[in-house]
Amino acid sequence: MEYQWITEKQPASPVAFYFLAITHDHLAECMDAMANYQQFLRIADAEKNKLEIEKVNLRLPALQKQIKEKKGKGT
Repeated sequence: MEYQWITEKQPASPVAFYFLAITHDHLAECMDAMANYQQFLRIADAEKNKLEIEKVNLRLPALQKQIKEKKGKGT
C-alpha cells in the first residue's frame, strides 16, 4: 500500500514503480507487475537505474510467458 501511495503522490519516481512491480510479482499478480515494470522502464534514468533496468529486462520474458499461459493472479 505504501508503494502505491508513493506512485500516486510522486508519479515521476521510478524506484517506487520498481518496488511496486516487485511486490506484485511476488504476489503472482502478473498483470499489475507487468504494468509497473513497464512504467518503471518508461521513466527510469538509464545511468542511475542501470542495475534495476537490467533486472527488469531479464524478468520481463518470463513474466510475459506467465501472462500468456494465464498463470498467477489477475491474468
